[in-house]
Amino acid sequence: MPDRPFLACLLAPALLAAAVTWSLPGAASAQRTVQTLQSRPGPGEVDTANRPGGQAGGRRLGVNYELSALRCPAGDAIVGVGIRRGNVLDRVQVACATPVCDANGCRWTASRPGAAAGGGGGDAHPAMTCAQDEMVSGVRARVVRFTQFDYAADLAIECSRITGRGARSFFRVAREEGRWHHPEGGFGRTRLPANVVEEGLATIACRATGGVSAISVAVADTFVLPRQRVVQALSLYCPDAGGDPSCPDSLVVSGATAHDDIVDRQWFARGGRTGGGIVSTMEARPAARNWSGARIVETVRLDAASNTCAIPNAAALCGTGGHRNFTVGGQGNSIRLPIGNIEMPWNVPAGGQARNSFPDSHFVFDVGPGNQPAGRDALGALPGVTGPCTVACVQTYACGAGAQQVTYGPFRITYTFRRDTFQPTLPGLIPLPTGGRTDITRVDAVKR
Repeated sequence: MPDRPFLACLLAPALLAAAVTWSLPGAASAQRTVQTLQSRPGPGEVDTANRPGGQAGGRRLGVNYELSALRCPAGDAIVGVGIRRGNVLDRVQVACATPVCDANGCRWTASRPGAAAGGGGGDAHPAMTCAQDEMVSGVRARVVRFTQFDYAADLAIECSRITGRGARSFFRVAREEGRWHHPEGGFGRTRLPANVVEEGLATIACRATGGVSAISVAVADTFVLPRQRVVQALSLYCPDAGGDPSCPDSLVVSGATAHDDIVDRQWFARGGRTGGGIVSTMEARPAARNWSGARIVETVRLDAASNTCAIPNAAALCGTGGHRNFTVGGQGNSIRLPIGNIEMPWNVPAGGQARNSFPDSHFVFDVGPGNQPAGRDALGALPGVTGPCTVACVQTYACGAGAQQVTYGPFRITYTFRRDTFQPTLPGLIPLPTGGRTDITRVDAVKR
């Protein structure tokens, strides 16, 4: 909540920190302290109360305000909200869960109660909970007025699909409007007392920059019953830049092609004895938007537990291969490997998908001086290894920098090493009459 949200409409700024006395209609005279209020978003957060329509309740008079931010632990997302209410909103509590994001999206398995604020009045209502691939991305609150006091009186939440992790502990969500949840199915199913004036619905959203990182609430006394505490006002903390607008919401593997024929002709035929892999197609989403020009950077590391081949220095298999930086769209129809000057075709996606895609290569070769074939059969050099074995790499991508950086993945690239033989051929796949079959290690790759 900003520095002057609650009393500026009726009191001059110089009186915000003063003690004032009001005569409450129908009640004895009571003295209350009016406090200067200022919210404190965390690093990389903004308070929606600083923008028009970003606060529900608390624009008129209030008594003994106390601010708090309802948030989940770092790495968790707000996936639901529970309320108590009578004629006004008495209590708000968030539900937290830990989403796990991979190449197939983000999901959480179990929610747990989180921070709460308010009093014990009103009635409990059915909890509002997002689906397990969603989190809270906005709220809609009914605002009512009793004489000179306005209150948040009821609450619904918007749930949006989680598309990935953003900067810090924030999450990115789909930018289209999400699904709305209300304890009774809608505001129209609740009735207001005759002495309550409805001031309308306040719709507040974080969706454009990410999921809700906290619900900022102002707990105050009711003007009717002193020391009965209610949630008189609320706003949202949102990521200030959950992602650069030029960065996609998500990246997915939309295809992969093995080019064994090219490996045979351009590697094994030149003396190589270990080789193989795939060219994968990465697609930026949502596909309806043009992401051409977005700059993507990759990071790759070895999953040490996956090295069932016991290959020495296996971490070298998980390098970036000189293709650490990518640009979405405009990649042509091939990719040139820095090893042996091999050119691999890229099956360019049809239609508009081409503008939202880029190729990434994942190959293993026995490399010698000058990036030429070393003539080393990887499995043949490992005593006792007779069957297929694997090495896996964990890959992530990033777009943007600093507070605006968006990350994608992790993706898993699994290389399977297997024994094979190679027969040199002439054009037309005619075996060379003088060339015998040679033992090689064929490398297959899968990316998920």
